[in-house]
Amino acid sequence: ELYTNGMTARGIGKKYNVNGMSISYILKINNIPRRGRIETITKYKFNESKFDKIDTPEKAYWLGFLYADGCVHDKSRYLLSVNLALKDINHLEKFKIFMESNRPFYYKTRQRKQRNSKITHDVRIDFSGAVFVKKLIKLGITPRKSSTVRFPSKIIKKKFMSHFIRGYFDGDGCITFNKFNHKNKALTITSSIPFCKEISNYLKTYYHIKFRWTKGRSDNYATIACSRKEHMLIFRDLIYKQATVFLERKRNKFYQLDKF
Repeated sequence: ELYTNGMTARGIGKKYNVNGMSISYILKINNIPRRGRIETITKYKFNESKFDKIDTPEKAYWLGFLYADGCVHDKSRYLLSVNLALKDINHLEKFKIFMESNRPFYYKTRQRKQRNSKITHDVRIDFSGAVFVKKLIKLGITPRKSSTVRFPSKIIKKKFMSHFIRGYFDGDGCITFNKFNHKNKALTITSSIPFCKEISNYLKTYYHIKFRWTKGRSDNYATIACSRKEHMLIFRDLIYKQATVFLERKRNKFYQLDKF
């Protein structure tokens, strides 16, 4: 069923931790015809014009999300990859629907060298095409962007900026608190140094939300943090007002602040 719905034999093998050749053999003995390479390429479609104009809240949101979690390649192949933890597969499904795509998901289990060698389960979706990827690069989603990305104040209209910020926060933002200690709470955003400076200035100028700087992972990164509850609530109301798409687990956690 997965193969007939568009997933490759290799992709099925990765999902179930089985050699791709074994999947091919199963297809053969069950008389399931194999797809050729051209048929595979043309079978997968998506709307390449989705980001031609950032003129809706939903487009602004997903652009912000890609600023955080999108990875663009422009060398041997023009490719956009979005990789999330398997627990967030429903959110990746929302993006797939937004892109009007029938692209399959790819699954991977890996053991991190850091974080106590924790085993993680990821899910990924790819979109390829030179015109589409060049469009994203022009919008600020550049290859190896983590340490160079800039806040798109000249790209996103102010009426859509809160949706962009929500998208970025869902990717590279975090809210933490100890339910037994009301003082131990924080809203954080991690990005490049220029992005952190620009978004903190934007939020301070227009919404009087103040962030403090904390040390980043390296000299090229920074994390800004806000721990004043009234400012956290302003930020929450800003990004979730009239919101139709969001990462539900983060939104649910944000609204737990009302209990404090």
